[in-house]
Amino acid sequence: MLRQIKGYRNFILLLIGAGSRFNFGCNPEENSGLQKVSLSFCQAKANILLVLVIALAPSVIVIAQQNAHSQKADASPSNPLQLWYNRPATYWQEALPLGNATTGAMVFGGIDTARYQLNDHNLWSGEPVDGNNPNGPILLPKIRKLIFEGRYDSAAALYRKMQGPYSARYLPLADLWLYSCGQEQLNGENATNYFRALDLTTAESHIRYKLGGVNFKRTCFISYPDQVMVIRITADKSKSINLKIGLSSLLRNTLQVHGENKRTATLLLRGKAPSYVANRPYEKKQVVYDRPKNAPDPFGGRGMTFSVLVGVTTSGGQIRHSDSTLEVTNTDTLTIYLTEATSYNGFDKSPSLKGLDDEKIARTRMMAAQKKGYATLRVRHLRDYQNLFSRVHFWLGDGSSMKENPGVMGKKAGHATTKTKYSRAAYPNGLPTDLRLKNFASNPSDHKLQVLYYQYGRYLLIASSRPGSLPANLQGIWNDMVQPPWGSNYTTNINTEMNYWLAENTNLSECATPLFDFIHALAKNGAKTAKVNYGIHQGWLAHHNSDAWAKTSPTGAMIKILRGHPDGQPGSWQVHG
Repeated sequence: MLRQIKGYRNFILLLIGAGSRFNFGCNPEENSGLQKVSLSFCQAKANILLVLVIALAPSVIVIAQQNAHSQKADASPSNPLQLWYNRPATYWQEALPLGNATTGAMVFGGIDTARYQLNDHNLWSGEPVDGNNPNGPILLPKIRKLIFEGRYDSAAALYRKMQGPYSARYLPLADLWLYSCGQEQLNGENATNYFRALDLTTAESHIRYKLGGVNFKRTCFISYPDQVMVIRITADKSKSINLKIGLSSLLRNTLQVHGENKRTATLLLRGKAPSYVANRPYEKKQVVYDRPKNAPDPFGGRGMTFSVLVGVTTSGGQIRHSDSTLEVTNTDTLTIYLTEATSYNGFDKSPSLKGLDDEKIARTRMMAAQKKGYATLRVRHLRDYQNLFSRVHFWLGDGSSMKENPGVMGKKAGHATTKTKYSRAAYPNGLPTDLRLKNFASNPSDHKLQVLYYQYGRYLLIASSRPGSLPANLQGIWNDMVQPPWGSNYTTNINTEMNYWLAENTNLSECATPLFDFIHALAKNGAKTAKVNYGIHQGWLAHHNSDAWAKTSPTGAMIKILRGHPDGQPGSWQVHG
């Protein structure tokens, strides 16, 4: 589903979801300060598009409670405000998203190999380039004349000469890897009681399973106030945690490992973003760095730099390190801190010439996070997040998803049989989210799934758009590709707006702040585009694609319509200003 609309994985599809990515939550707890609306949906029809409910029926939404109440995490299948599954994610679209609007992570939940795919909201290709075309005022009256004469093909061909370059590409940051070691006799396929969840009440991911007679737990959150991702790993048997920890990136990078002592160590990945990433597969140059990889300074030239820093502390056991990994052995509790930063310093500043010191920022955040410790960081994270999320209680009446239907379910994590049925007996605390979704077509009375859908949309906006960040792009802040569909950019003729339909109606006004900040940046660049491209000396305008550099010029790079490549046709929406 995430790859269907226009070929790109749009942020709005994270709201719509599919398969194991259809995940939303509701708050079942009563609160005297919280207004509540109850709707009777005993005869509810299937396939209610809650994104449209958000946009078109604000009277349905409960708006209240400015002071959030605290909520305790309920990492069990009975928690109605969580997405949960009985197997690890196989594909990126099945992983669960975490974010603080700057750092994003897709949590796969593997057993032998656990992957956390990482993004930074500011990490884009290139640098500020206005792309304005001074030939515009000369060409514009000719194009208008051709249109009025009905010579549309000629007008389109001439219009290409008014175009500027395509927008920059939104890039993946890195991957954090956890490899099981020291227990070769324990194969992850033999794990039982597997549980993977995203708790919407706490913005935490939970992984739980039993292997070799030991119950393992992994909890992860990304803090907005402290700008750090934290993973806590525990086991109910001492000296049972044995892991190797590594970092990788699809972008140019170097890796450094430092072992401070037997209980703490760090892993630093420094990287360079390309100066150019192609927008079409038939372009001669696809991914371009200004300096050769073997140059004395391969990180020099145009393009952002970035740093990812991992800090590890243990309770018991010890930490060893190689050239590329940290190895934790025989520990009782493991805490992993991850901080990151880029040299991005605003839409109008070169990240290579006037950029921020990304490594210094990452180290400063790491020192502050480790000084606070896990318990304090989690309290601060919950207080901040729940102040936003807990403002709304949404209820559609009672409904059941527990009717027995044919399905697939095996006893071991990651295994399935084709003749098993899932029913109330098999899942006394409710069906996994993906099975509830499959069930919905034949059993649309699962109103709690619709509520989950609604609350998941609120969660995604909080996770991808907060004051001080860039606005949510086509994929929010989550992207695993150097050349993502549609560049994972800002498509401002509709998709950017769609990301924010729910902000005011669901009591998340602060989350719209990045969009308004971005509009101010567009206005500044757009005034110049209006003057250069159209001879307009008052006001401003923008076209339908933009990026971290607040691009306002028309896209297309003057490309010709190539046979077999209909996307080479010119297109422009002069609709903003």
